Amino acid sequence: MGKYRFMVSSPGALAEFRREYSISDDVHLELAKKGHTPRGELDKCPSWSCP
Repeated sequence: MGKYRFMVSSPGALAEFRREYSISDDVHLELAKKGHTPRGELDKCPSWSCP
C-alpha cells in the first residue's frame, strides 16, 4: 500500500478513504511502517498466489 500512503496519511484523508470504501468507524485501521509488508519479504511470492 506504500504508493497509496497519501490516501490514509492524515485524519482527513483517512476519513475520505473510509467513506469511499464503506469502512465503518468501528473497524481499526493502522498504517504500517514504511518497508513493512504483511507477507514478509518483497521478493517472495505469497503462497496463495504462486503457480
